[in-house]
Amino acid sequence: MNRPFSENAINADARPIVIVGTGPVGIRVAELLVAKGCTRPIKLFGDEPWEPYDRIRLSSLLAGELKFSELSRPPQFNAEQVSSFSNCAIVEVNCVQRFVIDQQGTKHFYSDLILAVGSEPFRPSIPGLDAQRVYTFRDLNDTQALLARSVGARRVLVAGGGLLGLETARAMQRGASEVTVVQQADRLMNRQLDVEAAALLQASIEGQGISVKLGAGVREILTEDQGSERRRVCGVRLYSGETIACDTVILSAGIRPRTELAIKSGIAVARGIVVDENLQTSRPHVFAIGECAEINQQIYGLVGPGYEQASVLAARLCGEDVSYHGSINTTELKVVNLPVFSIGELEDVKRRSWRLNSLVYKNAESGVYRKLILRQGKPTAAVAIGEWTEVKRLQESVVSGRRLGIINILRFMKTGSLWPSGEVANVNAWPASALVCNCRGLSRGELSRAYAACENKAELIATTGASTVCGSCTPLIAELCGENAKKAPMQWGLLVSAAIAFFLSLFILSSTPIPYADSVQHWLGSVDKLWSQGLYKQISGFSLLGLSILGLYLSINKRIQKLSWGSFRHWRLVHSVLGGLCLFVLFAHTGLRMGENLNAYLMSNFLALALLGGITAAVISGETAFGARLGKRLRRWCSWGHIALFWPLPTLLGFHVISVYYF
Repeated sequence: MNRPFSENAINADARPIVIVGTGPVGIRVAELLVAKGCTRPIKLFGDEPWEPYDRIRLSSLLAGELKFSELSRPPQFNAEQVSSFSNCAIVEVNCVQRFVIDQQGTKHFYSDLILAVGSEPFRPSIPGLDAQRVYTFRDLNDTQALLARSVGARRVLVAGGGLLGLETARAMQRGASEVTVVQQADRLMNRQLDVEAAALLQASIEGQGISVKLGAGVREILTEDQGSERRRVCGVRLYSGETIACDTVILSAGIRPRTELAIKSGIAVARGIVVDENLQTSRPHVFAIGECAEINQQIYGLVGPGYEQASVLAARLCGEDVSYHGSINTTELKVVNLPVFSIGELEDVKRRSWRLNSLVYKNAESGVYRKLILRQGKPTAAVAIGEWTEVKRLQESVVSGRRLGIINILRFMKTGSLWPSGEVANVNAWPASALVCNCRGLSRGELSRAYAACENKAELIATTGASTVCGSCTPLIAELCGENAKKAPMQWGLLVSAAIAFFLSLFILSSTPIPYADSVQHWLGSVDKLWSQGLYKQISGFSLLGLSILGLYLSINKRIQKLSWGSFRHWRLVHSVLGGLCLFVLFAHTGLRMGENLNAYLMSNFLALALLGGITAAVISGETAFGARLGKRLRRWCSWGHIALFWPLPTLLGFHVISVYYF
């Protein structure tokens, strides 16, 4: 039986800090408290049965890109510093006597209480919500359920076109399911992207075989009776009246802060748990951070602001005079393999044009779109689709309010870049406050101090988790550690096959035709029947036709999602080998004769195609040797030239086959 609480019951200095929540933000504040030398004991409570894991990468686990063991994220503290309680939810908080009660009924006193309970998926009130095969995707339990379902799912509908919804759609498609994304807003990722950027993202997603319906909310989940207590999903009905057949529904329509414990404990709640600039709630010694916290009527649904709040609170609890004044929302991830960047609020420029200015750079050929919002010469927001090496420096400029010069603005309007390429590099010269790893919320200063302590890149990554989520900062981490970013290795197999195809084409073009044998005793008598007798010519001709069709399939393997399977890099090598094989068969079919009229055009087209194909493969195999910009440009020119030369081939082949059999 617990004795009544009194101030003398426990020593104030020995009273622990209690953290409720083992998500990324809860773990982060515990790590920072330990790193700052906090002398008080720390107790960490989580309601999941798992050891701390990296929930940011759950979509990679669902997509099969990650093993379960790789999801583990061992915290940077030991059991002597922090007592962890897994599968042990806190069910009650007594803010007067300052203790919490766990689900086992055990009472734990605290000196300070940190609520990092996060959020839960929003579940709209629509008919059929409780049917079988209706899922949410938020934690490891959800991921396990979806992994099990992905084996049997054939038609999946994802309700919600935000970041998590799109990642869920991509992951479920890996199981050969037909996936449809239904977005109630007028564009995908409407909180982060403007209309043009969202349109490019949609085109990329649809190009990968995922259907998208915009401005179409789910009105009802349709079910069918399977003889069980819960009916199964068979489709959805949209507000427009349209019905979509599906056997699985995944709700990804936003999140809702978890406030039940705060409400039960008498802590002030609006949409989230209300906190001030010190991250303190309406009760003394009770704090809230992360997705459950609301400051200045704003809730941050991203992990970056949660890390910033954890840093501020850890410093305050260790005696530092700091406060939290809000964060700038930043997204820098690969969404369905397309780089997407967004920072700040994309405000209405027309409404306040005297204060705001919008700059846009587009390159349709390379699929690049970049938009800057400037306020009196200072960048306040930006959005980009496609690779942009300057996003880290731009992010630092937005956060610090650095003014852009007229040269920067003119360069952006002309090239899409703000700084000369050499200035973007050298991460060690960045301001200490500049974010390097956006996913982990790690600044250049934090990483530099961590690297000075370990002096080893592998240990730096293991300690901080930098570059382990989206990987976009991997070159920056390498540079910070004094390494040059690794170039892509030379693809020697592709280069060798390209050289064979190239030199065979040159050989056929430059050689004189092999004469027919004038007697059966001549050494050519047993060879020239390959191109002189009808049966052998038909065998080689149809072999050449079959190899050409196979080569065509391999060339579109990457570009048409429904035809694609296997590794495109490997198929590209096979495609190059097939080109060389086609030339050997061509030798057997023609005896190096160019032919006349249409046949001459066909031979010329085929050999030019093989020549440029060999050059293209050689450029691809050693692209990095030319430098990033020139390599990409040469690759694009050669690839499109190769494609352009292909188009006459089917017509010429068709006329050739018809003429042979007709005449």
